[in-house]
Amino acid sequence: MDNIVKKKVQISIPDKRMAQPICFNEKGSDRFLRLHQIENFKLKGKQFNFSSPNNISLFVNISKKELKASENIYKDLIQKKISSENIIQFSNTELKILYDYFEHLQISIIFSYSAVEAFVNACIPNSFSFEIINKKGVKEIWNKNNIERYFNTTEKIVKILPITLMLINQKTVIGIILQSWKILEMTLSI
Repeated sequence: MDNIVKKKVQISIPDKRMAQPICFNEKGSDRFLRLHQIENFKLKGKQFNFSSPNNISLFVNISKKELKASENIYKDLIQKKISSENIIQFSNTELKILYDYFEHLQISIIFSYSAVEAFVNACIPNSFSFEIINKKGVKEIWNKNNIERYFNTTEKIVKILPITLMLINQKTVIGIILQSWKILEMTLSI
């Protein structure tokens, strides 16, 4: 095992929603071993195996698809009415499309928020603990599981993320946060 090293390398993956594999390299060699976490389950007597998805990427992707669907409805239905009518009314058929618009927006907002929440939780190292002196003056020590469960997202971003960012690659983290917030802002501005 002394001749095997975990090495950060740029590798192509077939889908951006796939969990990032771990690569190992034999010292002095250009050969790599790529490890993927595999999901497997049985359905109707058949065994299914596939590389695990990255939940953050799934949430962002769902949010983007739903945002695009809502933008299309806005452009085709709402924007036309805004530019051509003083009093905006919807026929029964248009009302169904308007409700679809609301559903797409809600799904996009929820999944964008879920992506941010999942990302912040993923940034917390397993061994991380956070100390607080509560209102009674008692020192509380919060572990990762309790932080994920009982801190709201804003508290995690404000109190926990700055500490954990010092422990991991800040450039990567900040890029992902900015991308997630950009999606959320686009969703809310429609």
